Amino acid sequence: MPGISSAVMEHQLNVNPAHKPVVQKERHVGPERAVAATAEVHKLLEADFIREYQYPKWISTVVLIQKPNGTWWICVNFTDLKKACPKDNYPLLNIDKQVNATVGNAILSFMDAFSRYHQIPLCIEVSMH
Repeated sequence: MPGISSAVMEHQLNVNPAHKPVVQKERHVGPERAVAATAEVHKLLEADFIREYQYPKWISTVVLIQKPNGTWWICVNFTDLKKACPKDNYPLLNIDKQVNATVGNAILSFMDAFSRYHQIPLCIEVSMH
């Protein structure tokens, strides 16, 4: 996977074992959205950002939102999984404020926020706290 090596950083979910896994019901989408979702999945597969993985314990549905320019933005409904994870005591700060705070510095290095979290590999094994 391009981006940050898993030896440096790997995102791992800390799921509360008291929460039972949720398998969300399949959502049927119209033909236009199905084409957009398939195209996005193929793009992410080709970029090696995602891979197929059989993990039937937690299944989240895909939601497509149309952008103002007419293209589609693909999202995953992680509502149930988010409820099963404890709230982060140290959430990310507002990225716009962080970038603006760098004005006047000679060098700036940060993760490509445009690609969102695609650079950080996700650990496949879920930890239970």
